[in-house]
Amino acid sequence: MSSSGSVDTSDSAAQSGSESLSPAEVTFPYASPTPVQFTDAPRDREPADEPLPADTRLQQSVRERVRLLREQAVREEAAAADGADQDELWVLRYGRPDPSVPVSRSVCGGCGAHLHCQEPAWPGYLPAEVLRAAPERELRDLVCQRCYFLRFHQTAVNVTVPAADYSLLMRRIGDWPALLVLVVDLLDFPCSVWSGIGQLVGRSRPVIIVGNKVDLLPQDSDGYLARVTASLSAALERCGVDRLNVKHTCLVSARTGYGIEELVTVIQTHWAAQGDVYLMGCTNVGKSSLFNALLQSDLCKSTAHDLIRRATTSRWPGTTLNLLKFPMMRPQEFHLQKRRQRLQREKNWAAEEQRLRHSQLMETKQPRYAMLTGHIGRTFRGERARDGEAAVLGAAPEPEPERIGGVAADDPRFPTGRWVYDTPGFVGADQLLGQLTQQELLLTLGRQLLRPRTFSLAPGQSLFVAGLARLDYRAGPSNARLTVFASGDLPVTVTATEDAAAIYRDYLQSGLFVVPCGGADRFSRWPELEPRELTVTGGSLTESAADIVLSSAGWVAVTPAEDRSGGNHKELKFTAHTPGGAGVFVRSRPVLPYAVRLRGRRQRDSPAHRVGELYQLREARR
Repeated sequence: MSSSGSVDTSDSAAQSGSESLSPAEVTFPYASPTPVQFTDAPRDREPADEPLPADTRLQQSVRERVRLLREQAVREEAAAADGADQDELWVLRYGRPDPSVPVSRSVCGGCGAHLHCQEPAWPGYLPAEVLRAAPERELRDLVCQRCYFLRFHQTAVNVTVPAADYSLLMRRIGDWPALLVLVVDLLDFPCSVWSGIGQLVGRSRPVIIVGNKVDLLPQDSDGYLARVTASLSAALERCGVDRLNVKHTCLVSARTGYGIEELVTVIQTHWAAQGDVYLMGCTNVGKSSLFNALLQSDLCKSTAHDLIRRATTSRWPGTTLNLLKFPMMRPQEFHLQKRRQRLQREKNWAAEEQRLRHSQLMETKQPRYAMLTGHIGRTFRGERARDGEAAVLGAAPEPEPERIGGVAADDPRFPTGRWVYDTPGFVGADQLLGQLTQQELLLTLGRQLLRPRTFSLAPGQSLFVAGLARLDYRAGPSNARLTVFASGDLPVTVTATEDAAAIYRDYLQSGLFVVPCGGADRFSRWPELEPRELTVTGGSLTESAADIVLSSAGWVAVTPAEDRSGGNHKELKFTAHTPGGAGVFVRSRPVLPYAVRLRGRRQRDSPAHRVGELYQLREARR
């Protein structure tokens, strides 16, 4: 064996008035309380106390409360050992709910849910001790308990929006003019595309496809971005997205800023604020990160950059639970002209930065310098730009209007403006994310440049990607090269197919597979691997024939090697195993078909090849 809520956050809901809403006026994403799992940070290290922004006294008291809760860990464990009721442990750790306290008008600036203390399983929950003591004005500066733990204490609450509730929430779009930005995870497609998107969106509404996380894809040859776009388009056709009114497809990195300016230009040029813009997609595709990036761009009104709280971002699925929004700039021609001038000036800076990163890559050989980066600028920073709205210059300053959730409810600068919405996501049926704990997510969803790992397999051999997926090579040429694209924290294990089931059963809980991880209770809830048979055709010795997608674990590029058996095998037959058999697809157009060329030498007495050089380094050496 070789291991290498459906809460209306529209303008009408934000009108000033009474300071609270009755429970009957607010519809949460759940008809009944849903069990919630709290997953603590890995025990091998203490969560770091990160510096926080300036807080109100209330926020400081909440942070002090969290510190005291940490000190109560020994008492919690003792209470658990004594068989204490789970409700008692919940109150001990997270505060006490109080259904008699009305739901607040204020919304969480991180996830968009109305703040309340009625039910801890619902989005927007704050302990009753906090909610009762806080004036409404201070509540507007807080985030809910869930977002607070996500940001500062590496603790996550497993709450997501079911597909049925997602559809209800998105019906607010109705028949109004709207542009839909469908965000897709380039490391997890077509699994990160909801199969019901066509029915929800319709065929007449314009759609822009955004492939996010392009910075994590390694370059396999010149022109690789065009092939990534073609592979994405071909995969989306099989999901029925081709029947939508797709206007443009672009690749971006919301984390590094690459491609964001191009996306802003496409929206302003082809849409021109004819209606609202909705960011849509499954969980963890990067909608909230994209929302935050667009918030700092020319797409947001220049007068609103500092009024809007940034969305909570996390690798935990479902961090945005309602509709966050910011007012969209409605540019006139002179705005577009000034923006074009700025982008032209910045081209020279970008070229110089690219040369610097290339020299750093040549000198250090560090993969981070091979990642795509970009700059997000604001043309009207510090100016009172007239974003297509009437502006009164020279008038006496008016009192600051009342703000709800960071957005002024009656701000005269955008009384009839268009908005960009960050919608909630949900875990699709083909995604594994909803079955992973926080620690498992951190290991599975890498944030570094993917390094392709190539293995030479013969028929009758199997390959494991951690404990998340297994791929059996059943029949075909005497040798096939399988290039694995997955997080570097996930080990790849190769063994004989006849031994694969026993090895998985005997070593799953040993830590050898890394993911899943935990105690006996965790493994008792881990689903069985179920098989699906696949056939791959085509390809050559230097070009992969297809990608086999293994849900959120990653994908394997299949390249037929020379056949020494004397046969004329034109087909390669596989059996893929994933939890519940979900998320297995064959992409006939590989994302990175030439990555197999970057493999290193095969290791002695092993099916594994050494990880090869980055493409940029190899070309420079030539």
